[in-house]
This record gives sequence, C-alpha cells and structure tokens, in this order.
Amino acid sequence: MQVYPLAFMANYLILPTPILRADYHFMIYLDSGSFQQQVGIENYDVEAPSILYVPEGEVFSIRSKSKEEEFSGFFILIESKVVTSILREVGFSDLLEMVPLIKPDADRNDWFRSICGLLHDEVSGPAPNRKVGNGLLQALLHKLVELNSGKRAISRQNEIAHNFKQLLNEHFKNHKSVKFYAQTLNVSENYLNRCVKAHYNKSCKQIIQETTVLHSQILFFETTRD
Repeated sequence: MQVYPLAFMANYLILPTPILRADYHFMIYLDSGSFQQQVGIENYDVEAPSILYVPEGEVFSIRSKSKEEEFSGFFILIESKVVTSILREVGFSDLLEMVPLIKPDADRNDWFRSICGLLHDEVSGPAPNRKVGNGLLQALLHKLVELNSGKRAISRQNEIAHNFKQLLNEHFKNHKSVKFYAQTLNVSENYLNRCVKAHYNKSCKQIIQETTVLHSQILFFETTRD
C-alpha cells in the first residue's frame, strides 16, 4: 500500500495521462481542487470534496485538472495482496459494485480527511505498522461501501449489466460478439442489450467497440514506450 499527497503528485503530472489498465486498486480522495478522470469508457468531473475508487483491471486516465485552484488530498494505491488480506472485512463484490465517484457531505469529508491523513502518516513513517495501516484502510473501504449502499446496483437488470462489463474486460481480446456474453450470462441477446442500455445508456455493441478502441490505445502506448 502506498499513499501520496495530491499536491506532491500534481507537480509531476503531464496531462492528459496515457490511457492505462490498472494492475492495482486505487483511491483518490480530493479535498480541494477539481480534475477530469476517465474510468473505463466514462468521463467524470471530479470536484472537491470527492472520493474516486478504481478497481484493478479497469482502464483509466487523468484528462485534465484545475489550474487556478489548490489541488490537495491523497492518492492511495492498494496492491491486490493487500485487498485480499482484508476481504473478510470488506466484501470484494461490494467494492466492484461501487459507483466510481462518491461525494461526501461536510461532516463525512472531515472524517475522510482525518483518516487519509493518518493512513499517510502511518505508511510513510520510519517504522510503518502493517496492521495499523490495514485497519485504517479497512475503515476507509467500509465507509465507502456504506456511502455507496444507496447507489448500488441492486436490480437483476443492473446486476447483469455490471457482470457484462466485468466479462468484457476479461474476454474482449477473443470475443467481440454480443452473443458470447449473452450465452455466458445465460440470457438472450435482446435482454442483455436492454439491461446494458438501461444501466449505461449505451448498447452492448457500442460498449464492446469503445472498450476495444481503449485497449488498442493502451497497447499502442506500451509498444511505443518499449
């Protein structure tokens, strides 16, 4: 687990950042300022106070940030092994089902500012205590799941739409037909399209095409970088 102040990171950002596929989970707590973040095929205008959570395997890019405003908060990088170690306390499915962007009220923002500050001090100190760090991270994730509980996809249609996106991220290289995902989810193609359209306001085919383009951009960037 690594925690960095956003004010420090902002000095080294060249925007927009390349579109990358996360091989870790990360959380951005924004206490002041604003920026635009791409997560998957969606763009989010993130304005303080906000918490953005991006799970491992998701495509992301920071598109732009405010120039006039102070930019403060924390970037929290969470390796898979750390997430695995706390899954008994915070359900993995709850993390995956969270909406990416959550805006806390003033009281909850004070809580997030305090906990993120404590987490940064703990993991960045001369003698970090892993149990204390994991405990603070558990508290953060529990609070995110709690705040997200009113927004989570609980209907059968939303569950199918969410599972479609997960399957697509895993199989898009070899399977680009709606039929494959409908059969895998044991639903008809028409029903899958209705579920996805209702949840993402886009058809399955459109999401497959956009995801393919995004990952092609990632491959191009990694090839040119090598």
